[in-house]
Amino acid sequence: MIITGISDEAGSSIEKQIQAHKELGWNYLELRLINGENIAGELPDDEFEKAVGVIEKNDMRVSGFGSAIGNWSRPVTGDFKLDIDDLKCSISRMKRFDAKYIRIMSWVGEGVSETEWRNKAIYRCKELARPYSKR
Repeated sequence: MIITGISDEAGSSIEKQIQAHKELGWNYLELRLINGENIAGELPDDEFEKAVGVIEKNDMRVSGFGSAIGNWSRPVTGDFKLDIDDLKCSISRMKRFDAKYIRIMSWVGEGVSETEWRNKAIYRCKELARPYSKR
């Protein structure tokens, strides 16, 4: 069994996140934000590389990413390309950690009927799962 937590809830910096997990006796992180930037799309490459180094130096592992895909700031009628781009970025970064899980949400449905929201959310989830997992 792997016990992990959304690491940024313990602190903004990767060092604070690791420290909290070690205090709990956990050796896995679920990465979401590092210094306020999402690991799955916002965090610049050089900052990502620094975080990789710190994680490896501390003998920690990454179970998955907490992405912004479909989150509260992305309505189901919004630009789906943002989610696709975040997924592409996530896949390459997750491979660095051999992480197999990504957490997404189901988009905000304001301004559309529940049926339209449901249909659009299901369509988007299917599109995200389609060919991108092989990239």
